[in-house]
Amino acid sequence: MKKITLLTLLLSLTTIIFAQAPIANFTWADGCIGDLLSFTDNSTNSPTTWAWDFGDGTTSNLQNPSHVYTAAGSYFVTLVVSNTFGSDSINNAVNIYEVLASHEITDVYCGGLCDGSVNLSPSGGNLPYVYNWTPGGMTTQNVINLCAGTYSYTVTDMNGCIYNGNATISEPSPIVVSLTPNNVSCFGANDGSINSTPTGGTPPYIYQWDDPLLQTTANANSLTPGSYSLTTTDANGCASTDNASISEPLPNGTIAGEINYQGSPINSGSVELIRKDGSTPADLTLIDSYTITTGGTFNFPNVEAGLYIIKAYGDTNLYNSAPTYSDGGLGTIQWNLAMEWDITSNCSNDSQSVYISLIEIPTLSGSGSINGQLVESGGGVFNKAPGDPIGDIDITVEQSPGGAIMGATTTDTAGYFYFDNLPEGAYVVYADMHGYSMNISGTIDINSTNSDFDINLCSDDTTFTVGMCDNPTSIEENITNSGIEIYPNPAKEILNITTPQKEIFNLTISDVTGKIILNQKLNTQNNQIEVTTFVSGIYFVRVFNETHNIFQKLIIE
Repeated sequence: MKKITLLTLLLSLTTIIFAQAPIANFTWADGCIGDLLSFTDNSTNSPTTWAWDFGDGTTSNLQNPSHVYTAAGSYFVTLVVSNTFGSDSINNAVNIYEVLASHEITDVYCGGLCDGSVNLSPSGGNLPYVYNWTPGGMTTQNVINLCAGTYSYTVTDMNGCIYNGNATISEPSPIVVSLTPNNVSCFGANDGSINSTPTGGTPPYIYQWDDPLLQTTANANSLTPGSYSLTTTDANGCASTDNASISEPLPNGTIAGEINYQGSPINSGSVELIRKDGSTPADLTLIDSYTITTGGTFNFPNVEAGLYIIKAYGDTNLYNSAPTYSDGGLGTIQWNLAMEWDITSNCSNDSQSVYISLIEIPTLSGSGSINGQLVESGGGVFNKAPGDPIGDIDITVEQSPGGAIMGATTTDTAGYFYFDNLPEGAYVVYADMHGYSMNISGTIDINSTNSDFDINLCSDDTTFTVGMCDNPTSIEENITNSGIEIYPNPAKEILNITTPQKEIFNLTISDVTGKIILNQKLNTQNNQIEVTTFVSGIYFVRVFNETHNIFQKLIIE
């Protein structure tokens, strides 16, 4: 009884196992040439051995091998799996893709340009393609405006297959032109030349210079000083533009000499070198000035060929003299009477020696005065509008007849000039405006009745003359007729100025140099001006408005 029960229990606990052969299966992913493809065994029934055939002549016994295909195509991969109960196999087609590309190159046409291009022709793989270029980062199939050099590119299809390529852009050697200038032999000459030596490019060359003759030879001749440009073009139409300059030495003329006063060289003064190309203001040009500090000598080197006049000034603090032009004799105050000094050539070291004796001005003790203003009457040459004052012009006063120089001064910025201490007599006034002739319309007669005169000088741009605008008038007559009173004269503390009622006047008080010491409006009829701060001496009072213009010499004690 016990034996039967035990047997029944053992049978109920026993599981019956039926052994089976494996069933082959695997997974993979298609890829590209050169990719490492992974094969995964998915076989069932516990195979113990694996035999792979990749279809390209290679095999593996690994359960999950990897493989690289070196050629595109479809490969039948076979997997055979086995165990002690049997074996099984499976075949699957694996697709290997390849992207290919060819390119067409257009080289740079002219050396140094960037007009090269590359056109790609991709094939294989699966569209669309993606492009990438280095250097430059371009992403198009075709690229343009390339400089010479090597460019790498990749073509990638939708499967991620990549083609790598290189394209090299070449260029012809650039045109290089060496220019050798030959400077002119002397100042102002036209015997300069430039020689050109081209290399590179594709001969023959065509030449084009930009000189006035538009020369078309390799070397340009008969050139004056200046900058020149040469364009050299080769047989392909490639061009190079190069520049060179022709220089010149300084002119080698010299004008030198000595300035004297009362027979002795001056130790302080100046000399002006004025080029004279004609007889109008535009034809006279101040070229240079020289400051004399000792010995009276001056020297103008490097003077260009041409005609010149020389004007000398003595220091008026040391020498009582007038500005003097050289005339080969005692000197003159008029530019049109000055002697012309000729430098005939820029290449012959021409020189001229000039000696000038300054015209002396006598010490005066008379009681007369001549005051005035120089204004523009036409406008133009001096860039002045009609009525504008002209400053910094040398003015001289001469006795008439006889021509003795009695005074010299310079117009101030307002065009005014002043002469005092003139003795009784007849006088003419000259304004030294280069290129203008002095048109004297009358004389000024200083006498016991009328000793102080006011004149106006006008320049005329059409006739290039300067002269009196109208007849000179006595300051005494002007003051009497104007109703203006200026007193006392001499003054010490207070200067009284009485003007007509209901009129506004301007007042200026200037010293003998033309410097304005006081400038104010007179808004009332009776005006008192404090002059205690003025240094004792001679001054000039001007009271004026639109209808009156009164000058009077004033003595401050």
